[in-house]
Amino acid sequence: MTDKVARRQRNFRAMVEIEMPCCGTTARVEELTDEVGCEICNVVLELGDPQPQALPVAA
Repeated sequence: MTDKVARRQRNFRAMVEIEMPCCGTTARVEELTDEVGCEICNVVLELGDPQPQALPVAA
């Protein structure tokens, strides 16, 4: 489903497609804070916080 269709039909949520690094399979998640499991390789990809954290400056 595209974002355009999701905006017209409010009962659907937009999904994000992620290419799995293990085998190239495409996985779909609702939020980037979820874990994604590959059904082919049984690898779990843990997605971090979408907001990057600033690193402290070395003194």
